[in-house]
Amino acid sequence: MNRRVVLDTNIIVSAMFASNSNPYRILDLALSGAIEFYFSEPIFKEYKEVLFRPKFDFAVERIEVVLNSLRNVGNVVMPIPSAFAMTDETDRKFYDAAFCCGAALVTGNIKHYPNEPFIITPANFLADSEA
Repeated sequence: MNRRVVLDTNIIVSAMFASNSNPYRILDLALSGAIEFYFSEPIFKEYKEVLFRPKFDFAVERIEVVLNSLRNVGNVVMPIPSAFAMTDETDRKFYDAAFCCGAALVTGNIKHYPNEPFIITPANFLADSEA
């Protein structure tokens, strides 16, 4: 299993909604240091913007704990942007961060990304980690 991981924002949001979910298990692995978590500043900015959206109604204190914990355990990367076309250009930052540090990109939106072996669903990431 790849012990390095970049988490798409949808993984963080899903983890905040359901503590019995695969995204929550992966977030917990990252926060506990069991896997190496990587992010770029644009990724972190998106996490913050999305988690504070009123439609999610997450408690401010909870968001701050999660964000501070991610920043404390995470490794900041500064990837070189790729140039190929993507389905959703806002996802490029996740692809580039994972690619530059040899991490798995865990996402619930696999169809937004190129067909690459390092782009993986939460279920597949956890299955690979247990193999």
